[in-house]
Amino acid sequence: MIAHYDKSIDNRKNIESDLKNQATSNFILMTLLIEHIISWFIFKFRHYDIEKNGRMDINGVKRAPIELKLSSLQFFVSCIILGFTLKHMLQQEDFYKKEQLKTLWIIIDCLLMFLTQTYISYSLFMKVKGEIVKNIYTLYFLQV
Repeated sequence: MIAHYDKSIDNRKNIESDLKNQATSNFILMTLLIEHIISWFIFKFRHYDIEKNGRMDINGVKRAPIELKLSSLQFFVSCIILGFTLKHMLQQEDFYKKEQLKTLWIIIDCLLMFLTQTYISYSLFMKVKGEIVKNIYTLYFLQV
């Protein structure tokens, strides 16, 4: 009787753990979906804001003040989501065995989100460096 009781407690803990894992993975999926939708709106607003309120900065790149704040906020939120997802994945021992499709989807989505954010940051860096080089060559040829 006691052995049966111990097994039922272990089964209950396993079921509760599985339900918690499913709820957390569903939360991560919903968070990623909401983040993608918000990112699309931010992308559209950034282009609108640059068209309407954009001014050339010291490097010759057209920027807007709200656009800079939104891009920084978007990058920060993406890093938080990625960190939470990695924490969740690393804490679970056999999470990838039970929910393979969800796990694969979350990993691919986070990887693409991280690579996209890196690409956006790097392309802005290259844009600024390109404008600086263009300005240096322009000044050089004006002096000659």
